[in-house]
Formats: sequence, structure tokens, C-alpha cells
Amino acid sequence: MPTIELERIAQQSHRTELSRDWQRFRAVQRLAALKLQGSRYYFVRQVTCEVQGQVLILKGQVPSFYMKQIAQTLVRDLLRDGLVLDNRVEVDSR
Repeated sequence: MPTIELERIAQQSHRTELSRDWQRFRAVQRLAALKLQGSRYYFVRQVTCEVQGQVLILKGQVPSFYMKQIAQTLVRDLLRDGLVLDNRVEVDSR
């Protein structure tokens, strides 16, 4: 098989792999959002999430470190296959 053909096949395979990863991470983002929105705590329901690369990012503001931990715990079981959590939730106890 010519080298050009092998390179084309490799590129297509890589694109397919990236597309599969993107779809999987978007599914994780949707599931994480549903878990947060299903919390019994109002402030945890206000936490948002997004996936950038292989990082699930939590954002928002809660009144205690306990609620920050609750938000993290709710999505922890979604972290697998190299996905890591970046908990950027801020605690504002004013």
C-alpha cells in the first residue's frame, strides 16, 4: 500500500478517535450537569460544568466548603478514562 494511502487512513482513524472522545466528554458534561441540577441544595444546583480537553471544570459560587465538596462528590463517579476534575467553585460565606 502506498505511503500516502497509509497516512490518509491514519489521519481518518485519528479524526474518528477524536470525534469519539469529544462525544464521550460531551456526554459526561451533560450527565454532570444533570447530577448537579438534581441536588437537594439550591447553591449546588447553580454550579455549572464544562469539559475542556480532558478536564471537567466546575464553576460557580457556594456559601460553604461543604457545598463545594458536595458538588465535587456528585460528579466524581464520572471521572474515568483520563478525565480529571478542576473544581473552580468559589466559597463565599458572606
